[in-house]
Amino acid sequence: MAEKDGAANSSKRCNPKFPELRLPRYISPSALSVFRRSDQTEFFIRYLCMDRPDRPPQTEPMSVGSAFDAYVKWEISQALGIECDRDGLFEEQVEPHNRDFARDAGEVCMLAYKVSGALADVLSVLKEAEDVDMDLVGEGTITVGDGTCVLYGKPDLKFVIDGNPVMLDWKVNGYCSKSNTSPTRGFIKCRDGWVGKQSRSHNTAHKDALVAPIAGIRCNVAEPFDDLYPAWAMQVAPYGWMCGIPVGMDHPAIIHQLACGPAGVRVAQHAGIIGADYQRQLATEYCDLWNIVHDPYAYWGRPQVEQWLNLAKQYKADEDTPEGKIFAELTRVN
Repeated sequence: MAEKDGAANSSKRCNPKFPELRLPRYISPSALSVFRRSDQTEFFIRYLCMDRPDRPPQTEPMSVGSAFDAYVKWEISQALGIECDRDGLFEEQVEPHNRDFARDAGEVCMLAYKVSGALADVLSVLKEAEDVDMDLVGEGTITVGDGTCVLYGKPDLKFVIDGNPVMLDWKVNGYCSKSNTSPTRGFIKCRDGWVGKQSRSHNTAHKDALVAPIAGIRCNVAEPFDDLYPAWAMQVAPYGWMCGIPVGMDHPAIIHQLACGPAGVRVAQHAGIIGADYQRQLATEYCDLWNIVHDPYAYWGRPQVEQWLNLAKQYKADEDTPEGKIFAELTRVN
């Protein structure tokens, strides 16, 4: 659920070949997502400039997901007899200014997750699984052809079922929204997280989903996971590689999405196979970006790089001006 944003950590690490530039220590899914935009100014300034503001405070919506992550991992640990410090994990993931709010919000989400039956579903699978791991964080290196890339991430949960490695990730969407959040299409089951009058989608699969068991997991086989959920796939696939799943090995991925709003919390379960061709293409994209950040001049050309460096210096020189504030927002690591 949580991911350290960026192609580099918060410490300044200059490029030995180009000391005016920052050299990333790793590439994250969020960094690749920013790079994919048609205007790459933001990517360059956020990830490759030496001068940029510190990371901003955690927002309330972010804190809800972090609190739920701590609570659900504690519940699973209790059921499986795994040691877990609930309060310690909560305080590690939720910043102090959000803790009062997030403590209650996370409990609301956790209760809904239990009431929906999603927690029971996860536990029934994990009790039959091997190599259950919820303490995953760090870096991993992938190699595709002649290319390499160092990745960073915090996978939520990995387990092995019937010899097949499976990645599971939790998403909490819309808790602070004034309108109800619709579950992403393609879910294999959607259930209400409350008792009483149920919604029309309660205990149903999405109308376009075709559910069948694959590799010990009930999956939507109507469309590949990476076609249905490109933003999730580009995050979960690298998590799998970091956990030892070879690039190009078909493997199941599961997303439990808590779709929140004034009406309550619905839990949509998504599952599918991340295909081999998609993985190889994505891994090549990560490796290409790794090469680019090591030699930005070769990719963008000296005039463009110097223009961006001058732009960053201009904004940085006037941090209190409207232009400087734009720079600050643009280059924050979220």
